[in-house]
Amino acid sequence: MNDPGFDAILNQTWLGQLEGYLHHKNDEHLESLILEVQRFFERRLIGYFSPKSIWHVSHCSRRVAAVLFLVDRGIVNRILQTDSTILYSPVSSAEDWVLSQTELLPVNDPLLELISAFRRDVALSTNDSNLKNEEPA
Repeated sequence: MNDPGFDAILNQTWLGQLEGYLHHKNDEHLESLILEVQRFFERRLIGYFSPKSIWHVSHCSRRVAAVLFLVDRGIVNRILQTDSTILYSPVSSAEDWVLSQTELLPVNDPLLELISAFRRDVALSTNDSNLKNEEPA
């Protein structure tokens, strides 16, 4: 799927949780975050989507942009598990937030599908007592 409007929405400048990454002197931190999200998506999330899903057929840069957009806006939390692996967990109001953002109307369905996949992954991966929040670098 090639939709420049979709990509424009997801590639907005980070203004929230990830804004600090824009001011890093070392690009390695940002590169590491992007690689982490890409690996997480490919290893953990892709199996939750149907073969016809936008997330199954889109390029990895769109997948990463969507995850980081939600993390930046505080809709998905980046969590460090006790075994030092990373988990991405949506806040309880994630779906309501997406639906309340008029600028996200063109991408509501794909974002809601992505949030649903995060919820399934969290449910299958761990329980909340094994988690602690990790602040963005």
